[in-house]
Amino acid sequence: MAKPNSPHDLEAMQTEIIKTSFSDSFEIVPGDLPSEYAREFGASLEASVYTTIFSAIKPEICLDIGSNIGAAALFFAQHCEQVYAFEPNPYIYPVLQRNAERNKAGVTAFPFGLSDTASELMFYLYPDWNTGASSFVVENMKAVASKSVQSISAKVEIGDEVLAEQQIHHVDFIKIDTEGYEAKVLLGLKECIMRDKPVVALEWNADSTRKEFREQGLLQKFFSDYLCFGLGKSWNKCLYPTILSKIESIYIKIDLLYTSPQQGGEPWQSVKIAAQNMR
Repeated sequence: MAKPNSPHDLEAMQTEIIKTSFSDSFEIVPGDLPSEYAREFGASLEASVYTTIFSAIKPEICLDIGSNIGAAALFFAQHCEQVYAFEPNPYIYPVLQRNAERNKAGVTAFPFGLSDTASELMFYLYPDWNTGASSFVVENMKAVASKSVQSISAKVEIGDEVLAEQQIHHVDFIKIDTEGYEAKVLLGLKECIMRDKPVVALEWNADSTRKEFREQGLLQKFFSDYLCFGLGKSWNKCLYPTILSKIESIYIKIDLLYTSPQQGGEPWQSVKIAAQNMR
């Protein structure tokens, strides 16, 4: 069978079952970047950092928002009791669902994204073999502006309402990788964040994310009592050393923002550090 022109072709999509460090039977889409990362590294690029965080907080409930095929979700499931994974891309969600069902690892998959409103939005499909770069934010497609960008309708729900419907009363860890839509996700999880003070890991390299954080004052609104941690760029295939061995440590943010509830000290110190990188 010939390779389809893109991974956004349900009829022609080819998948493969591989063995990884977190699953003996993990389904991937050969050639697609998130799948090839799972093949090469066995889990997400930030796995060593997640392991350090999990050893410190010992989470029970995790949210994986922007789950793609579920590599991070299944990895998280090794460290917590239940993972709730959200993926709005209708071409990729079936693979996530099958991985969750096949591995019976405590991962529940949902075929929609999270936001601060419940609606149908235009979802822009990255035209090359990187479904992880697809986004609700059209500006995220500027890197491939010379190519035709296909868009489809995808569903989003308000995070706090989903948690209430699913009777999820406490969340310990939230990972958000939504390609520039991170601020909207956080706004929809305001009650959860204020109530539970979960550790939050989110991607920080999209202009739209930094812009909305700045304009809406989200660091001050949500994370004034948090510490901020930064990691180097995630796309350089560099597996991170364990630089967060002390949760209280502060690292200047470069590409990813990691936050952890503050334990004493000056509450605005980390916010000022983060704000310097948003100008």
